[in-house]
Amino acid sequence: MHKADVTIKEAIETLKKESGYSVWLNLKDMELNKRVSVQARNEDIAKVLEAIFHGQNIAYTIDDKLIKIQPKATGQHQKRIKGKVVDANTKE
Repeated sequence: MHKADVTIKEAIETLKKESGYSVWLNLKDMELNKRVSVQARNEDIAKVLEAIFHGQNIAYTIDDKLIKIQPKATGQHQKRIKGKVVDANTKE
């Protein structure tokens, strides 16, 4: 796969065509119009996906000939808040 300055969407379409893999996308929060360049010859499919999605918060799984792509799950961060609650009138 040799693609220069194409959108992620175009790179995925080329990957599907050249590899024979099917691709399932969860489009939430994905930047498919971001431009990328990918140079890969006889590379593992995972390495090609890493090149396409470099620098993005994307997770993927490969199951047989199906690639599932979605935003990485972000856990909720807990924040400890310290302080004192007082009555506005009595200041206690």
